[in-house]
Amino acid sequence: MAARIPWAFRSLPSAVDKSSQVRSFTRFRGKQNYLDDYSGQQLVVTISNNNNQIADWPIGQEFQLDNGTGLDAQNFWVSEVQFNDAQGTNTSSGTNTDSTATIILDDWMTRAGRVQVTNFTLTAENCLSQMVNQFTVASGALPADMGWISSTGFATAAAATYTGTLAARINTNLKTEFTTAQLYQSADNLSLRIAEQTGSPVTNAVTLKPIKGASTGDLYVLYQNFRRISAGQNFINTVTVDPPVASDQTATNATSVTAYGARFYSVSTANNSNADALARAQWLANATSEPNDLRYEVTFTDVMQENNGINSMFSNYSSAPIIYLEYVVPGAAVTTTEICAIEGIGYSAAPDQTTFTLYLSQMSVYAEFILDSSVYGVLDENRLGIP
Repeated sequence: MAARIPWAFRSLPSAVDKSSQVRSFTRFRGKQNYLDDYSGQQLVVTISNNNNQIADWPIGQEFQLDNGTGLDAQNFWVSEVQFNDAQGTNTSSGTNTDSTATIILDDWMTRAGRVQVTNFTLTAENCLSQMVNQFTVASGALPADMGWISSTGFATAAAATYTGTLAARINTNLKTEFTTAQLYQSADNLSLRIAEQTGSPVTNAVTLKPIKGASTGDLYVLYQNFRRISAGQNFINTVTVDPPVASDQTATNATSVTAYGARFYSVSTANNSNADALARAQWLANATSEPNDLRYEVTFTDVMQENNGINSMFSNYSSAPIIYLEYVVPGAAVTTTEICAIEGIGYSAAPDQTTFTLYLSQMSVYAEFILDSSVYGVLDENRLGIP
């Protein structure tokens, strides 16, 4: 059995380890479904507070949480404290050994949702680079303790005079990319990325498996619970894209409409031309037009693993969300293998184990035609190719 993950909580900027104070935590990174916006997320930590340990967690204090070796590092900022003083407590700091405190910490996007800009000038630029290069500390838009990782997409975002929150504009620009881009927070920096464009080759991806079989090494994770979920709200076949400087563009998958009826969806983007807006609408209308397509929820714990597969998953996810999933359909005689994109990860950590829930989409909703790719460089894959 693998040991539980020794999560490390470090108070910044001095990286003072406060892990011994922590009793449990929950957190979520990412989103659950392909079409969801990225909302801000929070880390909820329960600490011992029998001797006023809460003094080490003042409002606004920045903490970094990682797996103990620097993987899966994400920074959070203290925003709220709930005191759980045990009966019999006789001082304001709490002297009873059962006293605890529950601390709410905000992630990068939560803070970005509270930063408002007014009449902020955005010049036309690549839709991901526009955020990275123009919402900066130097421009006055970004707090000094929040940064970016260089990002580039394919679509162009129009110039704008923008009033609103940073988080809202980031989501608009993510939806401007032809296939929808993802975000990933590493430490105190945010990366906006094309889901299938960068990172480890598919051959190095981790496989989620129901049983070990003949697997060896650290490129697999054994899961305990698994759900297949049909497309549901992610099934659409008629799409209107509303860009700011061009006319609305609508695309329809006629085959899907004939088979299943019209399923309409509209989205506002920052596309800079009719051609880009139409490409966005066409992608959505075709990539999401099958109601029987599946998404997945997979749950596993650290203590049930026989290797370091979870750390391999963390390492891969920092650069790309690609992961394999194996499962057997009830009554089937063969194993189904899907190439998936990690949309989000839920964490629930206690002293004895950490439970993870992965939210996965089929990778086909992101896959453009990519040269030199053995998987997505194949013609006649019933996908649009974005030049």
